[in-house]
Amino acid sequence: LAGDDAQTLHALGTVLQAVGEGERALGVLRRAVRLAPHDADYWSDMAAAALALGRLNEARGAVDAGLERAPDRAGLSAWKGEIGLAAGEPAVAEAAFRQAVQLDPRAPRYSVRLADLCRGADAEAARDLLERVVAIAPDSEASRRLAALHAATGDWERAAEAYAQARAVGPDHPELAAAQGAVLR
Repeated sequence: LAGDDAQTLHALGTVLQAVGEGERALGVLRRAVRLAPHDADYWSDMAAAALALGRLNEARGAVDAGLERAPDRAGLSAWKGEIGLAAGEPAVAEAAFRQAVQLDPRAPRYSVRLADLCRGADAEAARDLLERVVAIAPDSEASRRLAALHAATGDWERAAEAYAQARAVGPDHPELAAAQGAVLR
């Protein structure tokens, strides 16, 4: 179908993944990786497809191969974290998300995932991460999680502020109005 053009195969694989054709996507992405093993994005997308199918070993292998070629790619480190979570390895996940945050501190999703992992053991570190994310790039999900952390520690004023910010950024989130109302009571 796409011949031997790695870029076309990669594009086709990501589209197939997006429309729920995981098996076909993974097969096409494998072909793209064989044709262009130097491209870290191809390894990353292959890992995502394998993980979505529950093929943890294949996903881990793709991430490791990608990281060998491009150790500075935050996205690959984040996929390593997701695989660690799926495999029940929270320490691996935390270390991988920490690496992703170091490599790309402006990407909110990595810090939010790391904060989720830290929340139970170190609420202060989780709060600091989320505050940094919200300061760099206001995001309703990060603000909502930050508000929930403040509420859990009894800091109602800061929780109300964070909920207000979350509503300003993402006013259509169905849980925000109720959560903000509960904090303001």
